[in-house]
Amino acid sequence: NTTEESETESCYEDVTLARTASPYLFPCTIIYSIIAAGILYRMYQYVGVKVTQRWPSHTSLTSSNPHGAVSMDCEKANKGLFSGLLVAVFTLIAIATFFVFESRLNYPHTAIKIFFVLEISLILITGSCIMLGMIRFVNLKFLENYLSLDAVLLIISLGGAYIYLSFMLISSASMVEKHGVISILSLAAICVGILESTLQAIFILDGLCRRAENDIQVEAKPGRAIVTFLLVCNLALWVVSMFEIKKTMVVPFHLEFYGILPWNIMLHLCVPLFIYFRFHSAICLSKIWYNAYQKDYSPA
Repeated sequence: NTTEESETESCYEDVTLARTASPYLFPCTIIYSIIAAGILYRMYQYVGVKVTQRWPSHTSLTSSNPHGAVSMDCEKANKGLFSGLLVAVFTLIAIATFFVFESRLNYPHTAIKIFFVLEISLILITGSCIMLGMIRFVNLKFLENYLSLDAVLLIISLGGAYIYLSFMLISSASMVEKHGVISILSLAAICVGILESTLQAIFILDGLCRRAENDIQVEAKPGRAIVTFLLVCNLALWVVSMFEIKKTMVVPFHLEFYGILPWNIMLHLCVPLFIYFRFHSAICLSKIWYNAYQKDYSPA
């Protein structure tokens, strides 16, 4: 019996690749389901709808530049792309440093401080660019009564992010005296995260309804560099959020405050939506990047 018990314990204690990767991969199943549901809904919308031909019938599909094809214009996006890639590189370096301190050097407190500083810095940079983008987008034409599936999915994922951040806010505020600096950094990251998520959702929902009103705006493309930068920053934040489970493993006070079962239930329900919010924000920003600078021909 003793031998069997020891074998059973060793089996559960073995560190396998699947067990190591599972905290990072389980949100992907829920995110995949949300994306699949959205795609199926779009397919349902187009069932029985006559689709106009993209290219004229006389144009060869193998032509390098068929008449009527939509070209991708990357004008006015270079500065935002370069700045965003720079931020992404620093993000990857910081994440690598986090894992070095947490796993190799066994300094979890230093590791989590690095992670929180990275997260706060990214959110502050993104938030400031969002406010600048709002100013640049004011002059674009606003389409009324425009509600897309992307907007609905963004609002749903934002709700999950609010729930998750609110629960963490409560536990962090309750553990300030006990855990000191780490709890304060956690509070700061949560507060700026809630504010930035709200601003970003407002900006995206507004941006999805914006179109260029005249040829001058089509040429000038106001705010396109900012949208490009925000797109890359959201991809960086998405990568950071993928390690959210790892962060909660290193930070002790959330589990300590709520207990094992409630905290795990909340993680499995809210973290996928929190991660999806960042991913879907990047998708919406890519649509704004393209659609906002197309001239609107609808009657005034």
